[in-house]
Amino acid sequence: MDFALGHQDWTVNDWKCVIWSDETKINHIGSNGRKWAWKKAREGPSDRLVEDTIKFGGGLVMMWGCMIWNGIGMACKMDAKIDANLYVQILKDELQQTLVDYGFKRTLSFSRIMMLNIPVERPRSG
Repeated sequence: MDFALGHQDWTVNDWKCVIWSDETKINHIGSNGRKWAWKKAREGPSDRLVEDTIKFGGGLVMMWGCMIWNGIGMACKMDAKIDANLYVQILKDELQQTLVDYGFKRTLSFSRIMMLNIPVERPRSG
């Protein structure tokens, strides 16, 4: 709620300067969370209600990606557990390349990357 209240007066032009990024874990097979199944009253166990499993879960992939007003940005697979150094390297490479690809006049310095709600200089039209 704090985020919504803090940005309720933003204009469309303000939102055009936001860079959204996130990382996620994608399981190769299935989920590591709970799974639910509906069954009829008095229905006993059946193949429909049981899912096969794979020993060791099949592995996972960690991904980082971003998007800006103009469209989707770069994405990358992370081979190592993410830490501050890896995250900064991703921002320097993938985020900077996204800005270049969309024609922004200049890229972000490290100090500007680390700030929240950073204004991004818009590309010149024409």
